[in-house]
Amino acid sequence: MARGSTGSGLSIDRTVWRLENVLAFAHLVKILAPSANSVTLDLGANAADTHLAQLQHVFMTELLVGVQSAVLTTTYQVAPSLIFPSELTNLAHIAFFGLIQNSVHDELIRRNALVLNSLLLSMSIYYTTFWMYTNIANSLIVYHRLKSLHLLAPPIVMTDAGANTFGMAPFPNLVTLSIFGHYPFSDDVLFRGNAASLRFVTIPYDVLAQNIIGHSDVFTNVRQTRFRRFTVCEATKDESNKEEGRGIDAINTQIGLIAASTSCLVYRPSHTRNGIVRSFLNQPGLDGLQQLELSWKALILEDVIDLVRVLPGLLHLNCKLTKTSTSRNSTAIANEVDQIHARHYPLNIHFRNWTTGRGADVSARHLARSVMLIAVLCPNFSMVRVDQDTRVAFGREVAWAALRTPFDNYATRLLRFMSNMDNEDGEASDAGMDSGSEPDWDRAI
Repeated sequence: MARGSTGSGLSIDRTVWRLENVLAFAHLVKILAPSANSVTLDLGANAADTHLAQLQHVFMTELLVGVQSAVLTTTYQVAPSLIFPSELTNLAHIAFFGLIQNSVHDELIRRNALVLNSLLLSMSIYYTTFWMYTNIANSLIVYHRLKSLHLLAPPIVMTDAGANTFGMAPFPNLVTLSIFGHYPFSDDVLFRGNAASLRFVTIPYDVLAQNIIGHSDVFTNVRQTRFRRFTVCEATKDESNKEEGRGIDAINTQIGLIAASTSCLVYRPSHTRNGIVRSFLNQPGLDGLQQLELSWKALILEDVIDLVRVLPGLLHLNCKLTKTSTSRNSTAIANEVDQIHARHYPLNIHFRNWTTGRGADVSARHLARSVMLIAVLCPNFSMVRVDQDTRVAFGREVAWAALRTPFDNYATRLLRFMSNMDNEDGEASDAGMDSGSEPDWDRAI
């Protein structure tokens, strides 16, 4: 069955392995899809079933030679010597899913190292990483053409701890790096030699990631590196992810380093809200951070004001609003609009868009007045996006309060802001978190 509108892909179900005339079937597939350059295979052979593995080998020898992309899935420990034909040396895109052992895929990836453009690897619990950039003789393998690397690692995956990677830079032209679950390397080898090319990064924030962030030149030399989008997510819950004595100040410093090296930061922290603002205090080089997404956390209004103030280049913010027992209520904040305006205006001349919502303890009125205060303080703030179930009540509250004390002194500014709210759908792309032109793995294969 062809994949995509161009008919250049092919997806085959595992039931074909039960056909006795494998060669004839492979020949038929070639006739049906003569220009196929992308093949998806679900490998269902058990390592003990050598006959079935041999059939797969014959089939893939006929089918895969000449293709440029292969997506391979297995739920068993397949026999590598019987599965992958040696003729597969021109794969620009490889994706492995399932419980795949090192020996199954390492040689295939090494064999195509010179032509690989993108690699997606779902690691098994027995996986080690050192083989990726060394051959059998322990010589360095360099992936000169590799632009996208996506790794899915369980928390108990074995890393390359103890391996001597000093001076190695195996991925010099990497553009996109995505790691989910657990950081599977013991040092910063993934970030070496690619400061000029690396633009899109997603990493789990575990102990190993904390170590490389604190020591890698990619993060400490902010003038050398400018990521377009950097996502820091919580690592998979596991004993290895404990902070091991690291204080919140050290974590804040590292997040500040990342913020100084990217134009878009997606931050999904596990620590308290106070640490979020502290991540950016006294950190130089933050004028290049244009987009900040804290969609998993809710902030009080004072935190939002502080963030917008300490990030002078901020254009877009994504965070929900909450209240705490120590936070002043919406009435108290509203009564201080003139004083806050006199003290902070202009809070940020670049800030434009806020994607927000309300926590369980926040009323539509508090949300509306908080947004209105930001509109008063930021002269170019022109767009707010709120939760669908809050939008009607939010708009009603803004319209009611805009012409009344204490916001009546800023009625002209707020009415202009409200007109932009009415055009929200037309400017949705402006209001959202722009990730740039990050390569799409699904389209690549």
